[in-house]
Amino acid sequence: MRRVVIATILGFLAFTLLMVNSIEAACTYKTTNGKTIDVTSVDKQGGYNIITGQDWDYYFNVCELPVTSPSGKCSFTPTPQAYQYSSKWNDCYPIGTKGSPKIVPLVPTDETQGVKITHEAYAYGTSKRELVIKLKCDQNAASTTFTFDGETTGAISTYTVSGSSKYACVDTAPGPDPNNPSDEPIMGQYGIGGLLLTLLLVGFILYFIIGALVLKFAMKKSGTEIIPQFGFWKDLPFLLLDGIMLPVDLIKGCMGKNKYQEMA
Repeated sequence: MRRVVIATILGFLAFTLLMVNSIEAACTYKTTNGKTIDVTSVDKQGGYNIITGQDWDYYFNVCELPVTSPSGKCSFTPTPQAYQYSSKWNDCYPIGTKGSPKIVPLVPTDETQGVKITHEAYAYGTSKRELVIKLKCDQNAASTTFTFDGETTGAISTYTVSGSSKYACVDTAPGPDPNNPSDEPIMGQYGIGGLLLTLLLVGFILYFIIGALVLKFAMKKSGTEIIPQFGFWKDLPFLLLDGIMLPVDLIKGCMGKNKYQEMA
């Protein structure tokens, strides 16, 4: 039973680390020479909106921050990356699937020119709509503004917007523009992954401090007895080994069973 528990804990920890890594890397591009383009800080509280002056306007964000819905008509599950909304007809359509976007160089032969960010098509009714964001590198850009390039229709309709940003340049450290408060990301350079790891670390430390105080002063323990679950932590290396070996033993068992069936 303990082996199953430890295996479950190890699986949970591995899943958490993978989630943290995917969150942190969702809006980054690694160049062929190992440099990084991180466009996370292009995200804006509430998102960007492009008022075209025609029948349809566009509301979107670049990475993971939510977009303020322009109307109650823009209510979709799951939440899309962008909205196409018409105040004239009070109608709305979802564009792009939230998650891990595909990021490639804006110019394939020159990775310093910027990036193209594609949010996979959102299926709604009989149509599919994807969002393409073209970000040109501009080291002198104080803030980021976008223009609507147009729509191409087909099996998948593509909606393209373009803009310029210093964060689309190689190895530009993410962070808010001090001259543009609206450019402040949700947690600055800290990130959601950093928050999750910090909460885990703080919880782990509090577990030992509070547990030790309770055992020492309330239960009058001393020595190693004031360490919460001391027996568990002492046996942890062996428990971890058991947890690791559990799936190995299961695989071996299945393989042995198959061999037995073949011989039979």
